[in-house]
Amino acid sequence: VVEKLDLTLTDTLGDTVAPSAIPQARQRLSSDPLQALFHLCAAHWTQEEDADDTWYGLRLFSVDGTQFRAP
Repeated sequence: VVEKLDLTLTDTLGDTVAPSAIPQARQRLSSDPLQALFHLCAAHWTQEEDADDTWYGLRLFSVDGTQFRAP
């Protein structure tokens, strides 16, 4: 994800951080950022203005974190 979004960190010489730095930093995070994101999305998705968007009378929500490579 970091590479796809071009979020790599560089120093003044243009050198990037070690490839292992991102996974190591991610391991130091608690679940708090993801929980905050969930609550923010849930609050937005459950607005009354979306009450007419139903499928067989049910409100449909989806989050997909799947990643795959295709040629």
